[in-house]
Amino acid sequence: MTSTPHAPHEDTPQTRALPTGVVSRGTGADRQDVSSPLRRGRLMWTMWVVATLAGASVIASSQEIREPSAIKASITMVPLLALTALFVRWLGPVPLQPEAGATTTRKRHLALLVVAVTMPLLVTGLLGLAVLGIVAVAAAIATWAWRADVRRREVLVALGLAVLAALAGSSTWLATEDTDTLLFALSMLPLVTLSLLAGWAAARRGGWDRTGVGRTLLLTDGRIAALRAFGLGVLLGLPWALGNISNGPGTGDPMKTFWQPVATVMFGVSEEAWARVFLISALFLIFRRVAQAPTALLTAALIATYWFAFIHMPGNPVGTLLLGTVFVLPMTYLYLRRGLEAAIGFHICANLVKFVAAYLATAGIWFT
Repeated sequence: MTSTPHAPHEDTPQTRALPTGVVSRGTGADRQDVSSPLRRGRLMWTMWVVATLAGASVIASSQEIREPSAIKASITMVPLLALTALFVRWLGPVPLQPEAGATTTRKRHLALLVVAVTMPLLVTGLLGLAVLGIVAVAAAIATWAWRADVRRREVLVALGLAVLAALAGSSTWLATEDTDTLLFALSMLPLVTLSLLAGWAAARRGGWDRTGVGRTLLLTDGRIAALRAFGLGVLLGLPWALGNISNGPGTGDPMKTFWQPVATVMFGVSEEAWARVFLISALFLIFRRVAQAPTALLTAALIATYWFAFIHMPGNPVGTLLLGTVFVLPMTYLYLRRGLEAAIGFHICANLVKFVAAYLATAGIWFT
């Protein structure tokens, strides 16, 4: 008579439940799986501290507005480059279902499609603020085409964020009483609303909602989770914010009143809405026709990242590459892995420090 194998006893190492917070000391492969994310986290936060201290030390030694210094830029940019690499690695790969894209990547078709998409983007990127009108029109068309994927609650959230952006932008008009400034702030209402609705619909059509890619926590996890993600984004963005003023505050847009830095909320909300939520998901739907999901998303994310940088620094390839890699890429990956609120927090932090420094310089309090 042959004996049947016994099921593992409930107290064997394979089945024993561990108390919360206790890590199993299993096989070497198991330990590597557990320790690798922890190691990446330690490395990232260590470099975060280094980059923050480097930026703070450079700013503390700056008492006057002078010509940009290559030495100061190096002191801050080198740690930020290292931090960016560790930051993206810490966030980890973006999970996507295989069926979200093509079964195989047709490299030649993908290359042709990238050229076909990139060329119009480069042309429109030279139009200045007019590009926002083109984005708004494209978002309106996409929202109408994908209206079946738009949810009622999403409309309310999108309108709320649009009103927040418009009100924040109006703070500059209160100080300058410039009509163009007010009109620009009010243009955030259709731009943010349509960009978010079109982006969320595109993400749903791309299967992102099944894996939590590029999610909006206010919609999926509630207000507390959204606030936590926003706070995490603000904290994470600190070294990049300090690096933003390593050569002093920008003098192009003087801040005349203490409330003008509130305008950073407008830029943080609106630019994350159209440049991340809408643009990346829309490009993904285009590229996934000829590429597997991870390749399609990587292509979409990189094009959106460097096009955003190009809009801010047209005609400056080196500046576009540096801005895109050091400042925009972290926001892109933060949005994809930790959600819209985290990216908005990061974006606001990076701009707020710069705007506050500009106000202090205008008031003669700091950076004389």
